[in-house]
Amino acid sequence: LAIPRLVREERLPLARAVFTAPALLFVFSSLAWVLPALHPEPFEWRWIAADRALFGGDPSVAAQALLHPFVVEALQACYAVFYFVPIAVVIAAWRRHGRAAFERCLFFVEFGFLLSYQGYLLWPTLPPERFLVHELPIEGLWLAFDVHAALATAELHRWNCFPSGHTM
Repeated sequence: LAIPRLVREERLPLARAVFTAPALLFVFSSLAWVLPALHPEPFEWRWIAADRALFGGDPSVAAQALLHPFVVEALQACYAVFYFVPIAVVIAAWRRHGRAAFERCLFFVEFGFLLSYQGYLLWPTLPPERFLVHELPIEGLWLAFDVHAALATAELHRWNCFPSGHTM
């Protein structure tokens, strides 16, 4: 009788982890329906005004001179890989340190995402590319354009620039 109980207890964290990813995606995507009703006026112009006051201009426009296609490709790859990093970290925690570390790690991943979603409710912000005129197109070499287009299509919720879940 102890073996089936142990098996059930070991499956519970795995079931929770398998449920977490789609649940977080659902919460993230549902913000696309909620935010326009909560904040009909965008925050972007406030952030742009703050950038201009702090930096004397638009940082994303000024950064174009530094964005060699190799850099764009690398940055887009880093951005896209982010979607797999939380899963890899949780799995690594389980494999290296056991169930307790897995459960702690999964909690912090869940908490981090939900905290950033709370930030989106307070400060919904679209990416600068949707508001600012950039003199040059930002281009990569191989896959950056396709990856960017795929992510832009997949993400229903675009008011997700602050706070950044990627940096969190």
